[in-house]
Amino acid sequence: MKFRHLFFVLILASVSFFAFAQDEEKKTTEETKAEKPEQEFGPSWRDLGMSYYAKQDWINAIYYMKRWLEADPRDMGGWYDLACCYGLAGRAEEAIDAFNASVSTGWSDAEHATHDGDLKIIWEDPRFLEAVERCKLNNKDPKGPKDYKRRYVELTRMGTYIAMLPPDYDKTDKKYPLVAILHGWGSTELRHGMATDAWGRDDVIYIAIRYPYAAQIMLHSDRPGYSAYYDGEEVPEEYWDGMTDQVVDWVFACIDDAKKTYRVKGEKVFIFGHSQGAGLANTCGFMHPERIEAYVAYAGWLDERFRTEETYKKVIENKTKVFLLHGIKDTMVTPVASIEPAKLLEEAGVDCTLKLVDSTHSFAPDVMTYMTFWINKYVRGMDVKDEVPDAEYVPKPKEKDEVPQGEEESGE
Repeated sequence: MKFRHLFFVLILASVSFFAFAQDEEKKTTEETKAEKPEQEFGPSWRDLGMSYYAKQDWINAIYYMKRWLEADPRDMGGWYDLACCYGLAGRAEEAIDAFNASVSTGWSDAEHATHDGDLKIIWEDPRFLEAVERCKLNNKDPKGPKDYKRRYVELTRMGTYIAMLPPDYDKTDKKYPLVAILHGWGSTELRHGMATDAWGRDDVIYIAIRYPYAAQIMLHSDRPGYSAYYDGEEVPEEYWDGMTDQVVDWVFACIDDAKKTYRVKGEKVFIFGHSQGAGLANTCGFMHPERIEAYVAYAGWLDERFRTEETYKKVIENKTKVFLLHGIKDTMVTPVASIEPAKLLEEAGVDCTLKLVDSTHSFAPDVMTYMTFWINKYVRGMDVKDEVPDAEYVPKPKEKDEVPQGEEESGE
């Protein structure tokens, strides 16, 4: 699969706009029926909404997505997800309104919307088709001078990462294993770095790396977001391998700096990557398995150029453990993107574990529980068992003209 194909469907981060008025009677019904979380602190309204989406509980999913959008009304991804919930609930009028709001806030992936079965109920509606045309304009390049030529040249510049140290770091002289976190497209090292508070900070040094390029999402939002790859005009294919090599070098430059700055245990490190970061985790693992003890690629993919006997042999010789984690209800990068390479890796003799969970593309409860287990067992070396149930993936029947997610459109 090619990075450049999946790159344009990974619109995961939030952008901003206004909240449209809701039908008060329906709002009251949803507030009455929706379950209220008992914990004082925990997942965001959006995370709760997406967890109910994964359970096909549309009342609760809609309720919590609306609460999220009241707090962050300029989140294009949130409006799109709400439109999907309304579509699956059979509420076409509200699905149209929510989709229109997502486009007004900057949603630009018209191709994804016209093939997303969640929105099938409004595919033929003239208002949806009109919104799709407006959606395409969000992707339009800004005007420039007549007849210009564009070239791409390697750029060297400063970057940044954050480190989360164990609570006792300044009180002892011991060394700790290092886990590098690679965030998704349009996210930041700060947002993904917060996952470490749930996984536990004891006995582990975490670093979360900010990607070198601004995500196009920043054009529509007052909130930052970053991309591992150049996120502007579509870069010609001949540049992609070189750009991939550069970002992998950048990841290991951050790891090397952390090893020089902090007391890191062992030569090999651990990596966790989500979405675009999962594709990058796979790339790091197959380009430099000698530097990685184990890694988790959550909701990612494995690029075609690493599906060779030579790369498999290299991973096997270095005893790198590969974990492919995927939500069975992920519509952004479908589970096929992990299931197919997992089969290839297992057949080749790579130490590969495929874990399917009841989740969409977000950090649902089962994802966080599994990652806590993984950190405890493989990073901390604790004797613990995986208590997250294995989910079964049943592919949806293909709709007419539907492009299978994770195949042609992917190819993080």
